[in-house]
Amino acid sequence: MTEAIERVLAQISPVIQEAGCRLELVGVEGKVATLRLHRPWHIGEDQIFRIRHFVERELTEGQPELILRLELPEPEAPGVPPRAGLDVTVEALSPGEGLDTAILKLSHPVGIEGSRLFSGAEEAREHPLILRLFSVPHVDAIMAKDTMLIVSRSGGTWGPLLEALQANIVEHFASGGAAVPPGGIDEGSIRARIDRLLEEEINPAIISHGGRITLMDVRGTEVFLHMGGGCQGCGSAAETLRHGVEAAIREVVPEITVVHDATDHTAGVNPYY
Repeated sequence: MTEAIERVLAQISPVIQEAGCRLELVGVEGKVATLRLHRPWHIGEDQIFRIRHFVERELTEGQPELILRLELPEPEAPGVPPRAGLDVTVEALSPGEGLDTAILKLSHPVGIEGSRLFSGAEEAREHPLILRLFSVPHVDAIMAKDTMLIVSRSGGTWGPLLEALQANIVEHFASGGAAVPPGGIDEGSIRARIDRLLEEEINPAIISHGGRITLMDVRGTEVFLHMGGGCQGCGSAAETLRHGVEAAIREVVPEITVVHDATDHTAGVNPYY
């Protein structure tokens, strides 16, 4: 059983790495396989759940009796930049302690058309960067424009407050986060619609080929799919994705701009063609 598990892990590791994580087989006792998921600090509970679901499906495909136990050690240090991150610098124009506003200049656009004043976290729900900055103590309001943020405080001292703001901005962009979701895109809604499409229509249609398609991630208007089973390494995979799956996804989720195939097709062991 251990060899079979290691073989599957070798096949799916590129997909896990694409998500910024790494899987380690700790051991196998009877029907229980213990895996350890190493992940960077920015990977949230939702993505962990999706990775676990994906790994379970892949491992139990030919071993339905297998029970998966997943260990989650502390996230790896934020000093390791995740993929697709941006190296953004922040210049803080320090005000006097008697003033309650400070200016932050970024080397990357904030991502908001024109200028906009946010008076609290509730107004920033569709703007991840601004929402994150409201988690810093004493931040009272934020004006965003081009590459500039004007922050108002309601207490505290500027020294540690500016350090916290700068660190949060740098970490946000380094983690691959966007300043604002394109068009205010609801990634949760996109995931739900694509998952439903895959489970109710697409996967039942390709199961006779031994294939299965899993949604790995949604980033703004881009989606990342993994083609498993008979689809992995299949010579018709590109055609299936482009003319079948992608067309169906765009019909259900018209706001999607790019559909990525995150599959390592060279690792396929039982392709349909």
